[in-house]
Formats: sequence, structure tokens, C-alpha cells
Amino acid sequence: MAKVKKEFKEELESGVFVGNYHCIANEVEGKDPCSSSDALSCYEKEDSEGNLFYDAYCRSCCQPFSKSEVHTFDDSTPLKQELADILGIAETGVVNKKEKTYKPKSVALTKEQVKSMIKEVGYDCNNYRGISRETCRFFGTLTKLDKKGNVVARYYPETEDYKVTGFACRNHPKDFRYGRVGRTGSKSELFGQYFFRKVTGKYVLLVGGQEDTLAAFQMLLENQQKRYGDEYLPIPVVSPTTGEGSAYKQIAAQYDWLDGFDNIILGFDNDDAGKEATLKALEVLPKDKVKIALWSSKDPNKMLLDGKENQFCRDFFNAKPVVDDGVKSSSTTMNAILDELGTERLTLPPYQHKMQAMMGGGILDCTITNIIAATSTGKTSHVNNDVYHWIFHAPSPPTIVSLEATEGQWGVDLLSIHLEKNLRWMSDNDRLEYLQKPYIMEKCNQLWFNEMGEPRFYLVDERDGDIHKMEKTLEKINKKYGSKIFVIDVLSDALAGTDLDTQQRHMKWQKMFIKNGNRIINILHTRKQPPSKDGKLAPINEYDAAGTGDLVRSAAYNILLERDKESNDNTVRNSTRVRLPKCRGGITGEAGTWYYDFNSRECYDLDDYMEKGTPNKSPRTIEETPVEMKTDDGIVYEEDFGGDE
Repeated sequence: MAKVKKEFKEELESGVFVGNYHCIANEVEGKDPCSSSDALSCYEKEDSEGNLFYDAYCRSCCQPFSKSEVHTFDDSTPLKQELADILGIAETGVVNKKEKTYKPKSVALTKEQVKSMIKEVGYDCNNYRGISRETCRFFGTLTKLDKKGNVVARYYPETEDYKVTGFACRNHPKDFRYGRVGRTGSKSELFGQYFFRKVTGKYVLLVGGQEDTLAAFQMLLENQQKRYGDEYLPIPVVSPTTGEGSAYKQIAAQYDWLDGFDNIILGFDNDDAGKEATLKALEVLPKDKVKIALWSSKDPNKMLLDGKENQFCRDFFNAKPVVDDGVKSSSTTMNAILDELGTERLTLPPYQHKMQAMMGGGILDCTITNIIAATSTGKTSHVNNDVYHWIFHAPSPPTIVSLEATEGQWGVDLLSIHLEKNLRWMSDNDRLEYLQKPYIMEKCNQLWFNEMGEPRFYLVDERDGDIHKMEKTLEKINKKYGSKIFVIDVLSDALAGTDLDTQQRHMKWQKMFIKNGNRIINILHTRKQPPSKDGKLAPINEYDAAGTGDLVRSAAYNILLERDKESNDNTVRNSTRVRLPKCRGGITGEAGTWYYDFNSRECYDLDDYMEKGTPNKSPRTIEETPVEMKTDDGIVYEEDFGGDE
């Protein structure tokens, strides 16, 4: 799935994003069900003859949709027909080009509407699929019956911030294509979570769907009452609302709630889709708490219908912890090689092209990189430029652990780079007026949010320096938000005052943490350097980094930065010499000199700068076209573009 997603993502980048709409997976043969109302991203393309067409990708169920799947529609596919009308698609092709827009989110139900829905439909269910009325009522699940008492549809409540926003609909026997009410989809909490929102304890069970949730809860509760009466609270049971294919996203979003339990039991369907969903869920959960339940039948609801309640409970309590002994056979080595060679490298800003070439194209995944420098060498400017580049060009959103600068200080530096304007060297009035200009506000938002309205990066404003707490926080960010790039600025500060055992244990943690495809970039101070015979500081080496030698031995890349900050020559004073004494799979040695322009906060390779003056600047955002820069009166003024005024 990951490779398909990556390849399709690269293909999408050649198109123009036009908006987010309801997913059409329920009406496309071979796709996993999806009930998202706003996660389908549509892209405009042109074929070889210049004809417009659309394809799409759902960021909830992680499934691509080709031109033929988006354009083919008839009267039996109401969701696709609605999307075709929105996009201006007819059987002859695109008849009305769709302008870029964002579909408004579905409106959440009010309390009065929820009460009205309950009154109109009700909890009576005629023991449908073996589920009792009491169980349905506990989970707020409604069942629509016809005049003869036959089940027409089942409605499952969905919540955000523990408030009911809508109802997903399953039309008998298993049709999810229509009938949903209010706002539903990937932003919802897990089904059932609302009813256990204040519960922590020994167990929580995750199953594949709503009917399995009802069945599993009912069987566990009956077993518990037989043994202990009402002495204990029921065991919480929950499920994703968008299907097993995208379950891991909802599970990741509820990491904090799930982490409140001692044992997280994964009990997805006993089929290929369920096994794949289990593997994905393992990537976003604390593994030390996860156990796998292997059902004797396909799923909990099937076991209830077959009268295997006791066997189900045995399967639940026999759940086994996740064990990986690390032993691999040569039969899987070739696949591992192809995965390794196909992994996207972490590229560097354009002015660091010499070092990137020495690395073989950028930083490999599953690696530790150390940026080592003495105080006031300009490392902050270059680290900020690296982070800025990764915000727009990295395969996952970066996370900054800031032990030195505050959130506001980091924000000012990144925004100054983005706007190509040194915000600190403006008067208060000028700065306020500048940042309130509409086109500047829009450009600022490009830095904070991607096209889906999701954060482009995360920042841990760490102050107490508790290294164990920091480790747990990074594990959570990795699992919950999918960040795989972690800049620890400055690791030397976090380890200062700790003993050698603590430092070595932390480096062992780093080496284990990166094995899941993560990259760590440590910023390290050097020990105080003695002057050389001529009174100047001697060049540093990698083992001058403060702290245990494990810091430099564990890294794949050690980068040394030095600057003559007291030189009378302005160019020399603002230039940073770069060396690469350790480079896994690459070339070591001198890696260039980087020149910093104070006014614009731009950095350049010094050789390029001296040869060409100010080289052509790389694009500042991922947008193909620049933000339209107009003042309130509609006139574009030269000085409004930033830089020197």
C-alpha cells in the first residue's frame, strides 16, 4: 500500500489541485469502503490531445482513483454522479472547467437534530445480527425498521470532541453508499469511544467495524456478568468509522486516549484485509502495550451469530503480545534491498548542493545526523534553512525539539526565511502593517498549513530538559502525527549535567527509534576550544562534540560548521566553512562554504555567490504559481516584494 501511495502521489504532483470532496470508494468496484465526506482530493490533468480530465486520491482511505473511475458514472452511482456534476464532467468529457475551490465541510448535527433522529428511528432492532436492544442503546446505535419489522438500515453515531456530529449509515444488508446524516468521516473519533471517554484501565479492544464493536462488547459483558455480576465496569470496545483500510489514521489520532490503557488488544477481521490493517495499526500504537487477538472465526459478529460466545472470550484473553526477534532469512533480503534503494532521500536546501552531492543525493532514512559547531558559528541560520526546506520538500512533516529557542523565536526565523524579509529589523509599526497585508497573510498561511489544512511541521517547546520525557514525546508525535524527521536543537543542552550511563542509554534509544524509518538530526555544541599558537581557535573535529563519544559514533553523518566571527572582512565574517568527516555511503572532506546575507536572511554557496552574484532563488512554496501579490488598492508596488527597501 505504501509504495502505491508514493507512486500515485508523484503522479498527482503533475496535476492541479482543485478541491476536496466526498469519497466515491463505495461506488468503485474493488475499493475498500470509505464514508469520508471531505477527504477526496481531485486533480485536473490534460491528456496528450489537450483534453481536460480528473483523477483523485482519498486521504482518508488512502486509495487512488483513476480517470476512468472518476469519469464513469450512471444512475446507480449517486455519489459519483454528484461529484461529476460538481466537477463539470459529462459523458463527452469535461464540459465546465472546475475552478480551484474547497468544498465546505458537512454541517454537524445540533443536539435537537440528534434527539429528533433518535425519536424518529429508535433503538428497537429485533435482535438484528444478534445484537440486543440494550447493546444498541448503550452505543447510541439506531435501527430503522419497516412496517413489518424488517431492518432497513442501521445508523451509527460519530463524534468529534465527544459531541455527536452525525450518523454513518449501513443499508441492509451491507450498503454504505447513501443515507449518512450530518458530518461523518476520518475526523471522527473511534466508534464507541464517546461512551468510554473517561475510562482507563486494564483492557481496550479494537475491532474492525461497528457491528463487530456491538457484538464484542455484548459477549464480553455477558461473560463478565456471569463471573462477577456488576462488580466491574465493562471492557471498552471501539472500532474505526471509515473501514479497516484507513483504520490506522483514526487510531493514530486517538493515541492519547488509547495510551491510557495497560493493554491494547487488536482484533481486526481474520482475513487478508484485517491482517494488513493490523500491521498498519502496529505502526501507530505503543508496541509495548499491544496484543493481538486471533479470532477462531472471521470476526466477532460472526462468532456471536454462530453461538461461539465462550470461544470469543477465550480468544480475547489469549491475545498475545507482539514479538519480533529480529531474525530474517535470505528469502526476504531482495525485497528489503529494493525497499532500501527505493526510499526517498531527505534533500537539502539548494545552497548546500555540494554536501548533498557528497552524500549521494541527501540524507538516508533510518539515520542519525549530527550538526556540530561551537557557539556563534551561524549554525542556527543554517539549521533554520534546513528545516524550512524540509517543511516543503520532506516526505513527512518535520518536528523540531527546541531546548534553546522558544516557539515564537523559531516562528520568527522561519517566517523571515519564508517572506525573504528580516522581520526583526523592522519597526513595530512597519512590521504590523506589513504582516496584515492580505497577500502576506495568505503567504504566511502557506507556511503553516498544507493544501489539506494540516500542519506543515510540529514543534516541541521543551524547557525542563527531561530526556526520558522528550523520548516519550517524540514516540507519540511519530505515532500520532506521522512525523519521521526530528531535529533536536540542542541535544547538548538536554544531556548537560547527566551521567555517562544516561547519555549512552539515550543514544541506544535513538538507534532503536530510527529503525522505523525515522531520521534524527542532532544539533551539538562543542567543548571549549583552546587557542592555537597564533591566538586563533584551532579547527574542530567531530570528537570535540560535548558529551559521550557515542554521539558521533552512532551517526551516519557528522557535519562540522566553523566561522571566523571576528574577521574584519564582511564576506569572511558571514561565511561558514563546512566539513563532512563522516558520511555513510558517501564522500568525506570539505563540503563547501555557505554565505549568509543579513538583510534578506538568504544563504548561498559562497562560490556560486562570488561567481554569479545573487543566484536564482529556488521556489519558496510547493505551489506551481506564486501568490498573487496585490495591495488593497489593487496596485502592485515593487517594495512590497520583500528584501531591501
